[in-house]
Amino acid sequence: MRERRRSERTLVGLMLREADLAARYSASRPEEYLAASEEGLHLRDGLWRHVLQFLESGTKLGRSFRNANPLVPWALIDELRQEMTHDYPEVAPERVWSFARERIPGIVRKLRRARFPPARDGSEAA
Repeated sequence: MRERRRSERTLVGLMLREADLAARYSASRPEEYLAASEEGLHLRDGLWRHVLQFLESGTKLGRSFRNANPLVPWALIDELRQEMTHDYPEVAPERVWSFARERIPGIVRKLRRARFPPARDGSEAA
């Protein structure tokens, strides 16, 4: 059975939800996040999972949506998603932490004001 493609609004909604969840994990102090403790591992795993889902949803957005929202750093989203899914051991926890703390809030502000281009048939984009 063919998988139904998610709408751009749904994908942006998923990105916003994952950003909110990632913020909960990245609200801790860096030394807690990087600690070699069970709590540190929990924080790293949780943040990793939510950042990756944020990135995955972003990479599924279509070219017309991306072109309509050029201030979102799409290349950075694509690059980090590629690294996290294919180079798992090489992505430093500090990079995920930094992305969550420094980049996601700005991306969220841009996504909240996102332009949704009309579908090719003139109806609202799916």
